[in-house]
Amino acid sequence: MKWQNHKNTKRKSISKRLLVAGCVTVFLSYIIASVFLFGMLLNSTKESSLKAVEVKKKLLLSNANRISEYSLDVFTASSFSPSLKNYQRTLEIISQSTDTDIIVFDKTGRIVTVAGLNYDGYIGNYLKGDYIDRILTKGETVSNEDDIDAFAEHENMLIVGLPVSNTEIYGGVLISTIADVTISKQLFGFFKQFVYSVGISLIITFIIFYIISRRITDPIKLIDNTVKEFAKGKFDIRVECGTNDELSSLCENINTMATSVENLEKMRSTFVSNVSHELRTPMTSITGFVEGILDGTIPKEKEDEYLKIVLAESKRLSRLVNDLLSISRLESGSFKIDKKNFDICELLRREIIKFETQIVKKGLNVALEIEDEKMQVFADSDAMVQVVTNLLGNAIKFTPEKGKITVKAYNLSDRVNVEIINTGEGIKKEKLKYIWDRFYKADDSRNQNPEGTGLGLYIVKSIINKSDEKIYVESVENEFTKFTFTIKKA
Repeated sequence: MKWQNHKNTKRKSISKRLLVAGCVTVFLSYIIASVFLFGMLLNSTKESSLKAVEVKKKLLLSNANRISEYSLDVFTASSFSPSLKNYQRTLEIISQSTDTDIIVFDKTGRIVTVAGLNYDGYIGNYLKGDYIDRILTKGETVSNEDDIDAFAEHENMLIVGLPVSNTEIYGGVLISTIADVTISKQLFGFFKQFVYSVGISLIITFIIFYIISRRITDPIKLIDNTVKEFAKGKFDIRVECGTNDELSSLCENINTMATSVENLEKMRSTFVSNVSHELRTPMTSITGFVEGILDGTIPKEKEDEYLKIVLAESKRLSRLVNDLLSISRLESGSFKIDKKNFDICELLRREIIKFETQIVKKGLNVALEIEDEKMQVFADSDAMVQVVTNLLGNAIKFTPEKGKITVKAYNLSDRVNVEIINTGEGIKKEKLKYIWDRFYKADDSRNQNPEGTGLGLYIVKSIINKSDEKIYVESVENEFTKFTFTIKKA
């Protein structure tokens, strides 16, 4: 059930995730940047506003003093009316030129004239409040902090009030003007610009990340479709990314894997055919010869000759079974490496002697070239016997009659290098990278190598790897093939 639920889970699109990640990243970047910018702007705006207010207050106070001095002449005149017309015109001029509102009141608090305001709405009204008392009784100058309510609209306004006096107080003057643009309005303007820029940036980011995501996900989809076809058994298909990045490397690796699997499949098929042939041929021979001996078809005097053939075929079957068992042990992990000290030179001598019959039969020239008479190494001697047996057996098998095999052992740093070189056809360059694969045979024709199953070199490579050593192969067609492996010194 868990597996089914996992299969039915809707997969998330990489393209969508890239788009979301890109837009979120840009948005968060703008948010973080805006926090710092808002803070800086707020501090800067506050300082600028405070300075502007102070300047405007000084200017307002200066104008108030001028009006107070001018009003004093009017208040001290014998009659207020004759000069009122010129006085009113002067106040209007001051109001318009300084963008201010003016209220002039007498010592009772009654408004006698205004400028910049609704004349009928103010004239004759009485002003009351603490700030009026301070102006008329104490002769003090007042400002916004004194809660002045004389003007109908006094939000975001600067107001200054002072008495009209010389030796006594005749009245007072209130003058107001609109303050600078408030901080909140400035911040709101900045915020609008921020929103516009974020919106434009997100649109551009979406387009850019959409293009980038398509360039990334299109090859991935191609790889995915190819792998699906590959999983269906279509091993001949390949991926073409057309990029020059990690995805290109991934495509190359998938193609290499496909080639390996394709070759492995061919080798498996060939191996099954080979093993079937290897099993059927000796079993047929053994069965036929034994039946011939038992039923008397084979004469008594030729029984020994045919029994030798039966023995040879039995050994051939034994070698095949041993190779299959070795592979099974290597792949299951039950093949253990038991390292100890031994003389590699003595092992090489014994192995050459073991193949003496085949060597003499083909008339081969075998040379053993060792740097010292004794060379102690630290390895699994039984495993090294299997390695040398397979390599030397291959060399004898593929060396033509009267050919030459050279076995070398020499010191190199903390290792002893062992080389087995044979003359002959060699291995084609394009096939060298496959010789370590299971079931692979460099010669495709069974007739050229009827006894081979393509397991020997795979076993050699596996043993060398498990021993933490290295093995290399060199070959030149129609000249030689050389296998070199390392063994740690004792």
